[in-house]
Amino acid sequence: EENGVFLEKSVISSVGYEDSIQNTPKNIQIITKEEISEKNFKNVTETLNSSPLITITRNSVGESIQMRGSGINSKATVQVLVDGTSINPVDINHGTLPLNSIALSSIERIEILPGGNGVLYGDGFTGGLVNIITKDSIEKTNGNIGYRYGSKGENIFDTGTSLKVNDYVSFILNYSKENSQTNRDNEKINSEHVDFTTLLNLTKDDKLKLQYSYYNKKNKTANLLTKDQLKNNSSQSGVDFDGSYLKNNSSNKYPLLEGTGDILDKSNLRRDEFSFNYTKKINNEFEFNLNGSYQKNTNDVTTKEATYANFGSLTNPFNYKNYYADNIGTFTDEKFKINPSLKYNYMTNSYLILGYDYKEQKSKRDFTNFMDMYKVYDLSSKKESNGIYIFNKTSIDKFEFLQGYRREWTKYNTTKNSHYYHRVKPIFLNNGYVDTGLKTDYIKKSMHNDSYEFAINYLYSDTGNIYTRFEESFRTPAPTEFQDKDGTDYILNDLKPETNQ
Repeated sequence: EENGVFLEKSVISSVGYEDSIQNTPKNIQIITKEEISEKNFKNVTETLNSSPLITITRNSVGESIQMRGSGINSKATVQVLVDGTSINPVDINHGTLPLNSIALSSIERIEILPGGNGVLYGDGFTGGLVNIITKDSIEKTNGNIGYRYGSKGENIFDTGTSLKVNDYVSFILNYSKENSQTNRDNEKINSEHVDFTTLLNLTKDDKLKLQYSYYNKKNKTANLLTKDQLKNNSSQSGVDFDGSYLKNNSSNKYPLLEGTGDILDKSNLRRDEFSFNYTKKINNEFEFNLNGSYQKNTNDVTTKEATYANFGSLTNPFNYKNYYADNIGTFTDEKFKINPSLKYNYMTNSYLILGYDYKEQKSKRDFTNFMDMYKVYDLSSKKESNGIYIFNKTSIDKFEFLQGYRREWTKYNTTKNSHYYHRVKPIFLNNGYVDTGLKTDYIKKSMHNDSYEFAINYLYSDTGNIYTRFEESFRTPAPTEFQDKDGTDYILNDLKPETNQ
């Protein structure tokens, strides 16, 4: 019995309400709190990296999760939920996926689902789902404190307490701080996190969960290495501090060098989130669930990128020089969501779920400097969506029949101001600059999309099942994807939603 696998006890949330793995026709991996403790994972990133279903990549603006070949758009197709609330950025190019903004000690389990889950959650689940579920009950008052020291100056401190006042009121408080360096020279991570949870048992059948979390992460990220750099020293940062690599490897057309790459890519992320979850069991037939959340991410990013400019003269109008230009920008995301749903239980192990969700997403790019090309560059976007869905499961003897449908309406409203001003012309033209003046673009679009799901699940024994399943899910474009780069300019496009079957 101690070594057995009890499928009926391993509940998951693929339909928003708990069910057993055996009664769920999906390929799901669950990482339990016991496994997290036993393997001594240091953060959520390391925990998820242990899954064979996931690959985590990292660049100057943070981490992203790859599932099923999701590629460069994985921040838009692989969603990470914390108690049903997505933490993915609105701006998929410059936004940050703050995986380590969740304290490990507060996690009850992590559910990993490759493929879509578009009926329940809607837009952006074509690649997969990582559902992080935190604790919603406390048996007794307890606390924890820990310190971890590792190579490369890794220092991680965490502490927390769970306080059970009585059967009706409980509190959970967690704090952690990390200072570490990777195996790449000068690549550093500094982060701080605090979260506070209030658990209220209003009655035996009414529960309310209120949460607030704050997260701050500062990091320096090393550049990608060339083949020669990788062969010579794989731990180097890839920064051309003295300019020797660029000078020795540039073509005859651009033989000179100005400036050096004296810093790594840097980012400073600040994140605040408020959320609540209310559940009520009305009677044996009806259950009600209400989720709501507000989150704001602000990320200050500084990077350097090799480029060239023409510092020509009348006698030599094509005297190009390589140099490092700064990209200095602030990227802000705001997200608000509210999601009520009602579950009706009929017959044995059969139910019908009706749900609605409203999502408002805002993103803003504000560049102080963009590769010496813009005096002004700011982009403000708003994406608003309304979705309704219905999900049914009917159980007949050893067969389960599942059907789901969603319709979602999406509206976009984007304003972009840009003033192109760049050192790319010979000195006798406009004092060496090209100046196109202030330009304003507006993008307003609306669309609607559908998701479908059908499955048949056959329970051939107490612990075995076989199923077949079909789903069509969708991803609507991020607001910033409605423009393409054409040389040094941007042009508007008419991008359509992406569908996945």
